[in-house]
Amino acid sequence: MKPNRLLVLTTTLVAASACILSTACSVGDGSSLAGGADDDSDWGSSSGSGGSSSGELGFGGTDDGTPGSGGACSAVAETADNQIQPADIILAIDQSGSMDQETNWVTNQLNGFAQQITGSGIDVHVIVIAGKPGSENGFCVPAPLASGNCPADDNLPTFLHVDQHVDSHDAFLQILARYNDYAPMLRPDASKHVVVISDDDSNLSAAAFDAQLKALDPSFANYRFHAIACEHDSGPCADDSDQYWNLALATGGVFGELADQNFQPVWNVMSQQVIQNASLACHWDIPAPPDGEQFVPNLVNVVLSIDGGAPQSLGQVSSAAECNTVNGGWYYDDPNNPTTISVCPDVCQQIQGANAAEVNIEFGCQTTSAAPN
Repeated sequence: MKPNRLLVLTTTLVAASACILSTACSVGDGSSLAGGADDDSDWGSSSGSGGSSSGELGFGGTDDGTPGSGGACSAVAETADNQIQPADIILAIDQSGSMDQETNWVTNQLNGFAQQITGSGIDVHVIVIAGKPGSENGFCVPAPLASGNCPADDNLPTFLHVDQHVDSHDAFLQILARYNDYAPMLRPDASKHVVVISDDDSNLSAAAFDAQLKALDPSFANYRFHAIACEHDSGPCADDSDQYWNLALATGGVFGELADQNFQPVWNVMSQQVIQNASLACHWDIPAPPDGEQFVPNLVNVVLSIDGGAPQSLGQVSSAAECNTVNGGWYYDDPNNPTTISVCPDVCQQIQGANAAEVNIEFGCQTTSAAPN
């Protein structure tokens, strides 16, 4: 298990060797900006000795997006503040007649599970797929996880209740069928956990569900599946939950026995799984520019170092959809009004698999486009 990692935010004036992303790029004397932050303050501070607060530094440039100082530029590198990876959790709950008592157990304990996760510092989104009152074994989720209102118990962006009755054998099918309803809750860099609670088995095989889910959304590439269901030859169950067992085993998830009735030990293991598998994030907010400077979107570059290796420059792509055309890249959330910088999935995989990663966002040099693969 890798420990949770937090990169320290630093501000330094980039030496000429670090400004290789533009042939027009030049820097000042290379001294450290003593006023730069070593904590979580805004990026780009240039208020210390050895630095400059002129429009040429860091974010600097003219209104038409060209570097200052007669075509040359100065660059400020910012080491990204990499927080614990968020988690997206999807629960599908069997509401068939044989689940009368179990449905109450689940609703009573969902808040405890969510509180364990959020108490650890994880930014969690919880999606419940289950019918609301009016359908068989329909229910609302209580506050504080949900809104406390019924049937409108959504509590966005933390909690979404997809109103869909789940029968004995179709939990996998409903997770796939209702994807468009909960897709806005999913974050591309969040860890993914899928949970089914049932006293039966799935008509759709574990392998088929796994393939279809990943085809719907590539961010499920490394998801974990967990089940509270019926282990082989045990418990008062309608059927052994073989497909759920198989998928939990294949994805490194947790299988809990429904007949135990006490879900708390299972919630404990699930929350530990979420926490233990938290890793470095793959997108960062763009900071406000220092006084006297402006942010120029086409004067930004991203440099990545993995496990102490040599820095590698990443080129920009126009959107996430273009990531599959390049090897390594980054993009804005909105090219016309950017607020975040994200790396492409192949780079994200490198970052999240590393023991240490350093991402430098360099401001002030002409943006380099990613080369096609």
